[in-house]
Amino acid sequence: TSVTVGVLYRPPSGNINEALNELSDLLNELPNKTYIMGDFNINLLDQNSTTVQLYEEIIFGKGYFPLISTPTHEKPGCKPSCIDNIITNNVDNVIMSGTLNDRIGHHAPVFQVFSNILESSPVLCVDTTA
Repeated sequence: TSVTVGVLYRPPSGNINEALNELSDLLNELPNKTYIMGDFNINLLDQNSTTVQLYEEIIFGKGYFPLISTPTHEKPGCKPSCIDNIITNNVDNVIMSGTLNDRIGHHAPVFQVFSNILESSPVLCVDTTA
């Protein structure tokens, strides 16, 4: 059984509607046991945002769930935000996920550990591209 892992970056200046449409199309094509990590530039801490609501409708509707729910981006003079994340349609195999305290720039690296059914050892994925 295979696992699909991908990295995504959405520039903050990009067209959000176009990005969400592309994400929706992508999620339709991906197999089970998929993990997508990266800088989505959608602040999941802003629950009043229509962009967050639409993003969540898309990912939840396709059977994906975000693994990070704490601030991942902190910049002086700005509110902390959760814009870096890992989404998966394979939550049952996630052992642990979170952020690391060592920041790379203004972003905290996100990580997940999932059980690998191909081997007896867990696998660690860390996104340090942010």
